[in-house]
Amino acid sequence: MEPLRITIACGDYDRTLPLRDGRVKPQRIDLNYIVMEPSRLFPEMLRFKSFEASELSLSAYLATLCRPAPPFIAMPIFPLRSFRHSNLYVRDDSGIERAGDLKGKRVGIHDYFSTAAIWIRGFLEHDYGVAPKEVRWHTGALESGKHGSYRSFSCPDGVCVEEIPPEKNLNDMLLRGELDALVSLPIPSSFAAGAPNVKRLFPNYKETEKEYYLKTKVIPIMHILVLRRDIYERHPWVASCLTEAFEEAERLCFRSLRQSSAPRYPLHWFLAEVEEEQRIFGEGLWPQGIEANRLTLETLIRYAFEQGAIDRLLSLHELFAPNTLERAA
Repeated sequence: MEPLRITIACGDYDRTLPLRDGRVKPQRIDLNYIVMEPSRLFPEMLRFKSFEASELSLSAYLATLCRPAPPFIAMPIFPLRSFRHSNLYVRDDSGIERAGDLKGKRVGIHDYFSTAAIWIRGFLEHDYGVAPKEVRWHTGALESGKHGSYRSFSCPDGVCVEEIPPEKNLNDMLLRGELDALVSLPIPSSFAAGAPNVKRLFPNYKETEKEYYLKTKVIPIMHILVLRRDIYERHPWVASCLTEAFEEAERLCFRSLRQSSAPRYPLHWFLAEVEEEQRIFGEGLWPQGIEANRLTLETLIRYAFEQGAIDRLLSLHELFAPNTLERAA
C-alpha cells in the first residue's frame, strides 16, 4: 500500500527536527513537514484549514470545540510549553512593585484570548488575587509595523477591554506612559533597548517560575498538534501514527541534550542548565500524553472557562482522537 501523503505545518523546533530531516518517519505516512511561524500558521489553519495537520494555539483549539462541527481533532502532542511570569513588563513610575499592584492599572496585551494571556490572567487571579475585571486591558499591535490579533472576540461581562487605534502600538504607549504595564511574549523593544523606565514585574522570573511549578506541578502548555477532522474520519490511524512519530522525535532530541562531548548550543553552561532542570522536573522535562498532562490541561480549561474564552468546561476525552486515548493514558 502506498503511504498516505500528509502535509503538516509546525514551528522550527529542535524536538521536531528528526521528523524534518528524516531520521524519524511516521508509519504508513509520506510526511511533508512545512516550517511556519505560529503567527502566520494559526490564522492560516483556522481560516482556510490549509494543511492536513498542524501545530495550533491550544486556546484557539479549545474554542473550536465549542462551535458546531469542530474542524479539528487533537493528538496528545504539545510542541510548545512556556512559563509566562517573564512576559510581564511595567513602567518604573507606575506604582507597580508587585503583582497585586496591577489592580486598576492600564495593561497592554496583543491578543486577549491567546493561550499565554489566559495562563497569565489565571495565575494573576489565583496566585495574586488580581481578577481580570480589576484591570483595564488594551489590545493591539505590540510594535510599530506589526499587526494586531488574528482573532476576534466578545468582551467578557464586567471586563474592560479597549482596542487601541491602528496607528498606535503597545510598546510605544508603554514608553509614553499611556500604559502602566505590558504583556509581551517577545521581549519588547523598549526593554531590549534598556529603556530606564521599563522593567520586568518579576525580575527574578526563573525562581518565581520554579516556585510556581513546585507549588502547582503545572508546566504551561501553549500549543497542541491537530489533525483535520475530515482526514481523521477517513484515515483514523493517522492520529496514532503521528503521535508515535512525534514522541520518538522528542526522545531523540532530549537524548542529544545530554551529549557533552560536542555541545550543540553556543552556551558555556548549557549542560548545567539541563542537569538543573532534570533535578527539578525529573524525566518529565517535556511530558507528552494525556495522563502526564491532565492537571495542566484541566487547569487551562478551567481558566479559559472562567475568563469567557470557552462557554463550557470541556472534558479531556473531547480534545483527543479516540485512538490516542488508550496509548496516552
